[in-house]
Amino acid sequence: MKFKSQILINASLAQVMKKLLLKENMKFWMKGFQSYELQNGKFFQKGSVAILTLDVGLKKIEMTESILESDLPFTYKASYSAQGVTNVVVNHFEVVDENSTLWKQEFEFKFESIAVKAFSGLVVSLFKKISHSTLNDFKKFVEE
Repeated sequence: MKFKSQILINASLAQVMKKLLLKENMKFWMKGFQSYELQNGKFFQKGSVAILTLDVGLKKIEMTESILESDLPFTYKASYSAQGVTNVVVNHFEVVDENSTLWKQEFEFKFESIAVKAFSGLVVSLFKKISHSTLNDFKKFVEE
């Protein structure tokens, strides 16, 4: 299952990258952020693997983040796996002008079990809302 999302950020590409590429900033724009533990490699570098822990209200979710490709500041591709769901996200950053950056995301969900596939529509709907909310929160954080 695939979908796309995007947001216009009123900041230069350099300002967006400065905020995005500091893992210490994740707590300011990622709802439920608990921890980010690098297991292998360097933050946002191809081949890096980390455990991202989020508190989503009813429980904590641990997901494995793997950076599959990295050509920052323009693009990176990451895989996020948790509880029978893998989400591959391609992120593109485009310079609109010297004070604006467009962040585009392409999502592809893969479901590993029949039980999870049965709820795939609900899962994707929830992730669409979360991804849009996360982009908005990042935009607010950068623009403040």
